[in-house]
Amino acid sequence: MKKIIVLLLLFSSTSFSNSLSGKDDFCHDRSSRIRTLTEIRSDENRLAFGNAAGGLGIGLCWWVARLQRHMTETLVFEGGSKHYTDCPLIPRNDLERLFARTLNHQITHVQCYNNLHDFTLAHKNQLLRLVSEWQVQDTYNLHFILGLKGSPRIRPEKLAANIEEIYHLVKVRHQITYAMLQLPGVASHAWLVIDVVRTNTGFILDVLDSNFPKHILRVEYKYGNGEISLPRDLVEKIGPPTPNRPWSIFKDKGPPYSEFALFPMYISEGYRLQRSAMNYCSRP
Repeated sequence: MKKIIVLLLLFSSTSFSNSLSGKDDFCHDRSSRIRTLTEIRSDENRLAFGNAAGGLGIGLCWWVARLQRHMTETLVFEGGSKHYTDCPLIPRNDLERLFARTLNHQITHVQCYNNLHDFTLAHKNQLLRLVSEWQVQDTYNLHFILGLKGSPRIRPEKLAANIEEIYHLVKVRHQITYAMLQLPGVASHAWLVIDVVRTNTGFILDVLDSNFPKHILRVEYKYGNGEISLPRDLVEKIGPPTPNRPWSIFKDKGPPYSEFALFPMYISEGYRLQRSAMNYCSRP
């Protein structure tokens, strides 16, 4: 069966403020949803960490991708520091409160830090602990069943329809779109799709992959294919994936992520995040 070609192209510690400067910048970036999709391409607007093993030892890719989208849509950075090390670390209780607000789609101001990368770099270990706890909670609630629903090989027309839906979410609804990669067996992975271009023969997707947090992957889908695969020379082009994962995505034979299908997921969550940002920016 044909494969899809993949090319390469990355608060106050005690209170929540409402400074207009941070709000103006945040809302300017969201005056056009297209701008939001453009801004996330910049390293400074992405998490400072990627996938990790997590407390269950099975990888945090689903939750790291969701956290990236949540924080992009809900955190307002007031800025003002020359370097992130000039900013005080947020106490544990306040950071947990900020994390909970983010997961509840609530807009939160972050004092001193200039951008998402600096903030998450300063609090990397604490945030990874919270993401791991989030994973454990979802697992106990049987959310992992969502990752068992698909097959790595599906009918070409079904895969084309899935990518058509992703195209609509990204290009029409301007949503940072969460997509699940169904791998062989019960394994799965997650991408954030940040751009889709329609071609005469299919689609080209730009995606964020938490296994390669410093890069943007460009995926070309051609009609008639029912599965996707990344090229074996990927690691030679952009370097190895992030460390500390419990398994390697690279097999002795064949390319990484061999034989997977793509499914859009958490669509309503994306809409709720968009509405939170738009409602916040519509208030005087």
